[in-house]
Amino acid sequence: MSNDIEKENETTRPAAPTFVYPPQDPDKTKVLAISPVNFQVQVHQEPHLRHHWRLDTQYPGADPGYSEGQSLNGMFTQRVAIQNGPAHFGARAHIRDEWTEWGWIWFTVVAKPTMSPLNGASGPRPRFNGTKTNNSKAVVSLQFSTGKSVTVEGSTSTSWTYQTPVGQEMVPGNYTVTVSYVGVPNSSSTYTFTVGLTPPAITSPLHDAVIIDKLPVVAITGYPGAIATVRKSGNGEVLIGNVLLDGGGRWSGRITREIALGQHYSISVIQKFNGLESQWGPNVRLRMLAPPTITSPTQNQEVDMRITVSGTVNALFKGGTIRIKRDVAGTLLGTATVNTSTGAWQAQLSVNLIPGDYSLTAEHVFSGVTSLGASPVRLKVRPSRPQLTAPDPASGVNPVLTGTGGHTGATLVLSDETGEDLGSMTVTGDSWSVSPRSALLPGGYAFKVRQSISSMQSLWSNVRTYTVRVPRPTLTEPITVTDQKPSFSGTANTWEKQTEPARVKVWNTNYPPYGPVANVSDNRWTSTVTEPWAPGTYRIGAYQLYKGMDSGTITTWVSLVIPAPLPVITGIEREGFSPRITGTCWSGAALELKYSDRPTVDHPVSGTDGNWTFRRDLVFAPW
Repeated sequence: MSNDIEKENETTRPAAPTFVYPPQDPDKTKVLAISPVNFQVQVHQEPHLRHHWRLDTQYPGADPGYSEGQSLNGMFTQRVAIQNGPAHFGARAHIRDEWTEWGWIWFTVVAKPTMSPLNGASGPRPRFNGTKTNNSKAVVSLQFSTGKSVTVEGSTSTSWTYQTPVGQEMVPGNYTVTVSYVGVPNSSSTYTFTVGLTPPAITSPLHDAVIIDKLPVVAITGYPGAIATVRKSGNGEVLIGNVLLDGGGRWSGRITREIALGQHYSISVIQKFNGLESQWGPNVRLRMLAPPTITSPTQNQEVDMRITVSGTVNALFKGGTIRIKRDVAGTLLGTATVNTSTGAWQAQLSVNLIPGDYSLTAEHVFSGVTSLGASPVRLKVRPSRPQLTAPDPASGVNPVLTGTGGHTGATLVLSDETGEDLGSMTVTGDSWSVSPRSALLPGGYAFKVRQSISSMQSLWSNVRTYTVRVPRPTLTEPITVTDQKPSFSGTANTWEKQTEPARVKVWNTNYPPYGPVANVSDNRWTSTVTEPWAPGTYRIGAYQLYKGMDSGTITTWVSLVIPAPLPVITGIEREGFSPRITGTCWSGAALELKYSDRPTVDHPVSGTDGNWTFRRDLVFAPW
């Protein structure tokens, strides 16, 4: 062995080997290696069996190491574990029974660069940090699984950092990055990291929006190309499933399942992309505004033309206003303010409903949003109740009844407590008048009216009492008299529904005598006295009778003169030169006789009981 060492100084030896790895460089500080170092030495082109190597920089004065074996193409390799720091490695080979000169390489052993783990998912511009040697010649290289490669300039710092630049944002996904020194074999380490998928968001409707659509349109923003799913309250019922966000990360459309009105309903969105699933986006609460409920009037109720409508709203939406509208037509009929404590409301309509079948609904205006209409309430609207103002005075024969509250086009019917249709007319305005279509039976009446249109009848009006008097009859003039017996006639009333005969009684102011009571037939009457009336002047009137009632005070009187009947001479008896004359006359009548011999002289005859006798005291001259 000592002989071999002595040959080191001989100049006839073969050339010293060269180093393939680590590479040789005039600047010894540039050569870096990672322990254990795999030295690759090019000794000679000829095969050789013996190699000689020495690491004296790290172990000064150490014995050289030996390695024996067949080299290939003159290449000799040696793997040596070396502490971090500067190192000096030498090698020679035994060729053709002699040793080559020593070949030397200066290098620095350094630790591999490291990268701090990225805990959890990072954003699209992840920041990478790690450790490195303080050798300024060490340049850290990052090789991404995307194919992208970046370097971090060397420095004397023991740490390195790299922030993904703006404009080079990374697509969400799982990645690897290999960290190494540029040009330093075996210095690489591979790490995994994730560029996270941020939660998407529902941009419409807004949080706490008031909604009336059971299938509202939802707008989503997220990552372009991601698959989004909208569910109830995070992980509940799927409302929109697996929709593709466009190149701008947007999508909008209707949900696929109805959301019931009258509740608060929270929805959120999640997205998937490149094998990743995001967290749920922020919850968006929807306030599903339900239609109000009409509690009065009720279905198919008969109502007046001007009514009050009342109801309630959903307990979650106390407040706002109510609008009452005609169903289908949408005519506004009235409004109301919702009680914020109870949710109740009451609307006094500002317009009259149209008589007949009528349907109305209600809308709830809350936070500027108008609900759907309430379930329609179908009503039967009666015309307004008319007001009966006359007859006045409250008695007569043929009343004319007048009033107000008429509905144009309605048929107004006159009736009494029996409910019988006594007469009708077509209303042309607010004021109206109506009369019985035929003469009413004498008696007391409680008149009332009501009007009808479109098969709907109003309520009965107020009641006006009225007495129908027995009408006054007429007395025909002149009155005929036969044999002192007057015969009376005239007109009077009969009625279709009378239950006993109508009669007329003749009244004599010089009563008695009276004329006999006569029945009325075909509105005519006749009464003939059966006994002669005494001569004289009479004041005659007539009144009509029916069921204990009469036509009242007689206002028209007829004068009747009954002349005295002519006396009758029944006998002349001779009694000297002055005969006794006898006869008859009206009982109690005063008679005067005239004689032809003295025509200007009246001869009174004393009253008699209807028979009379007279003898003139003055005798007659013989003839």
